[in-house]
Amino acid sequence: GLSRLFEGAPIDRGPEGPELSRYTIRAEGRRVELSLAPRADADDGLVALASIVSKLLRERWMGVFNAYWAVR
Repeated sequence: GLSRLFEGAPIDRGPEGPELSRYTIRAEGRRVELSLAPRADADDGLVALASIVSKLLRERWMGVFNAYWAVR
């Protein structure tokens, strides 16, 4: 979970549930607020755009990855 990703950083848990979970991570004078909302792309255009871009990048990288292993 988050504890492994941010080892040693305190993580404050906000509301956690099927519709929304919130966390605040504090480390080295910084604070990161993280909100997780399933299917957020249906309600927010920027989230939808980020989803499309990330899927496109994943597909491009998988193409490079597969081409590398196909040669080997």
